[in-house]
Amino acid sequence: MNRPPRKSRRIPPAKRTSKDDLPQKGILRFDAFEPELAFRETRSVTVFTPESGLPLDDYGFIEFYCADPSCDCRRAILQVWSEKNPGKALATIGYGWEDEAFYTKWMHGDAKMAKQLKGPDLEPMQPQSNLAGKLLALFKGTVMQDESYLQRLQTHYKLAKKKQGAQF
Repeated sequence: MNRPPRKSRRIPPAKRTSKDDLPQKGILRFDAFEPELAFRETRSVTVFTPESGLPLDDYGFIEFYCADPSCDCRRAILQVWSEKNPGKALATIGYGWEDEAFYTKWMHGDAKMAKQLKGPDLEPMQPQSNLAGKLLALFKGTVMQDESYLQRLQTHYKLAKKKQGAQF
């Protein structure tokens, strides 16, 4: 059966930002650094059946990275937005790809915090909805199974840091 083309669910690309226009604190959406790339490579998962406990919807994993050019945390912050409610964070997931030893050293010996930073885990100081735990399970069970996507997050991190003028 032929279907009409689906309208893009992704966020339209933002205007390219120069290094001097970027804030130095907080987190920035990846499309502030690379709008076209972010538009093409934003990951989404469509829930077709209610078994997961999630409403049937398309969930986008919107990438954010640390705005501090001197920070080498090697993490992505992913806000989960739904197609039915774009722009509202239903979950905020932190994902660090280095091993716990890296984060323990980075956190000056705090092994408990290192375990959380390695992720994926819900970010304790960021917005979470009542669906956050189920969305984290969706991320772990579906998105984390795609090694090329996990590599892409690392590449996006490096691109964001390069745009900030980081010297790592």
